[in-house]
Amino acid sequence: MTYSYILPIDTEDVSLELIGGKGKSLARMASAGMDVPNGFYLTTSAYKDFIKENNLQETIINLAKPEIIGRTLSFESAAKNIQELIKGMELSDEITNEIRQAYNALNGQDPASSGIESIT
Repeated sequence: MTYSYILPIDTEDVSLELIGGKGKSLARMASAGMDVPNGFYLTTSAYKDFIKENNLQETIINLAKPEIIGRTLSFESAAKNIQELIKGMELSDEITNEIRQAYNALNGQDPASSGIESIT
């Protein structure tokens, strides 16, 4: 099956812009034959489309301002506020369905069930 937002764990497409830094490292390890957990990547395109569909870009930019705590700049409060904003939004049916299908395709695996309940 072809996905728009999902790549296999051992993908050859290790673009930082597509799967992020952690994904890039895992993909390289998997491709090198190292033992990595079975799974898949949700690409950065899913994030970008989620932000666009929910019209969040401007709000996120406005929230992404540091606070001065003591003599240090901190983004902790901004990150918390952005996280709460995102948690209040719904994923599109397309993204949700792709995650569900990729999760179900992990044949023979016993992935943790706690995360899947939120998209059921």
